[in-house]
Amino acid sequence: MSPDTGGVKLPEYVIQAYGCRGCTWKQFGTCPKGFTQVTDKTEEGICEDMLKFLFELRKSSSSLSEMKEKFNLYKLEMQAMADHSDYLLLKQRYDELSQSSDANPKKLAQLKMAIESYKLWWSNLTQSVVKGLGKIADRESRSKDVEKGATKKISIQNLNVLLKEADKQLIEHGD
Repeated sequence: MSPDTGGVKLPEYVIQAYGCRGCTWKQFGTCPKGFTQVTDKTEEGICEDMLKFLFELRKSSSSLSEMKEKFNLYKLEMQAMADHSDYLLLKQRYDELSQSSDANPKKLAQLKMAIESYKLWWSNLTQSVVKGLGKIADRESRSKDVEKGATKKISIQNLNVLLKEADKQLIEHGD
């Protein structure tokens, strides 16, 4: 198993921890190998698809901790989508029961409380994802700005012009 890593390396402990043993895809039923059980695993302990995914995250990150941050945000997003599906099922059950002629008020109240709990949980979870993604976007934007600024060079003539303009400003303002 050797995906194109583009020169990026991942420690073995990361590969094993993010592999089949604790696979996010398996947890959410999206494993490309069709694994669903905790004990299901490839011979290597991680599939080619997950390795490629991790290497892509690592390529765009300057550190291993940034890769882990992105992966954890990815897991939070997956959880938010799964929770939203559960919420929709609860809402559907509530709507069906409330339309029923033999609706049990106690059961309706329980479903309503569960729905409200899901709304609060989902709101907090998605807010965490949005904040995390914003943090990453800000960091990446600053990084690009630094890269752009590092390529700009000021000639001695430009520096002299800037100094003369600054000197004029100081004289005009009496500083």
